[in-house]
Amino acid sequence: MHPTKRKKLLVLQVVVVLYLFLIIPLLMLDIQDKQKAARQNVLGAQTPTQTSCPQSPSHVVIALDTSVGTLSQAKTTAAQLTSLLTQNPQNAVGLVTFGQDAALVDPLATDEAKLQLDITEASQSAVQGVCIRCAINKANQELLRESSYGTGNTIILLTDGHDTTTLQGKEDQAAAEREALDGAVAVGQTNTQIDTIAFSSYANTDFITSLATTTNGSYSFNPTDQLKDIVDHITQIPANGTIRGYVFNDLDRNQLFDRYDSSLPGSAVHVTKTGKPRLNKRS
Repeated sequence: MHPTKRKKLLVLQVVVVLYLFLIIPLLMLDIQDKQKAARQNVLGAQTPTQTSCPQSPSHVVIALDTSVGTLSQAKTTAAQLTSLLTQNPQNAVGLVTFGQDAALVDPLATDEAKLQLDITEASQSAVQGVCIRCAINKANQELLRESSYGTGNTIILLTDGHDTTTLQGKEDQAAAEREALDGAVAVGQTNTQIDTIAFSSYANTDFITSLATTTNGSYSFNPTDQLKDIVDHITQIPANGTIRGYVFNDLDRNQLFDRYDSSLPGSAVHVTKTGKPRLNKRS
C-alpha cells in the first residue's frame, strides 16, 4: 500500500478510536445530565405546599374545684389553659367554680383578660363538700346554650375527685360518685367531652379517670409540661403534621415515582377515616 494511503488510514483509525473512547462517553454523560435535569423539573413542579392541620373551633368550660388544698396549682393550670385556648379566636372559654354547689362565673367568651382576672380571684370554698355532678351540669348547660354545628364541646374538670355531695346536698360519697358518672354518660350523649386534671397525690384517680374515659376524654396528673398537648387534643389537632406526596401513574408498578412514570397534576386526593385514600379524576 502506498505510504500516503497507509498514513491516512492510520489517522482514520485513531479518529475512530478517539470517537469510541472519548466522544461517545461524553455524549452519554450529556444525555444523562439532561435526563436528570428534566426529572428534577418534573419533581420540582409537583412539590406540594406544606400545610398544617386546621384547628377546629372549640367551646371549653373550665370547672375549677375550689375545695381542694391544691387550689393554687389548679388556678395556675386554669390560667395557662385559658391562655392557650384563647390563642385561637374561634375558641370560646367559660369558667365554672364549684364546691358543695357550682356557679357559672364566666359565660363562654373570647375575653381572656376577664377570665384570667376571675381565675386569679377564685378563693377556697368556706363550705365543706364537693358536688362534681353539680359542676358537670352547670358547665354543660352553658355549652348547650352556645352549641353550634362544627364546634367541639369540652369540660375541663380541675379536681382531685373527692366527690362527697349529691345534687340534693346529701353527704354520701358513693351516691355522689354514681350521680357524677351518670352525669358524664349524659354529657357524652350530647357530644361533650370531659377532660379531668388532678394535682394531689391523694386524688381519687380511678373515679376521675372514669369520668373522662366515659366521654372519650383524658385524665392527666399535674400536666405542667403537657398543657399544649391537652389543648391540641381538645381542638382535634394531633400535631403540626403534614400530608405530602405525588400523584402519578405507576407504569412500572414499583411504587416509586421514577423516570418511567407520568405525573397526574391537578388530581384531588381525599383522606378517609378508613385510611384508604379516594382519588378524584382530574378536571
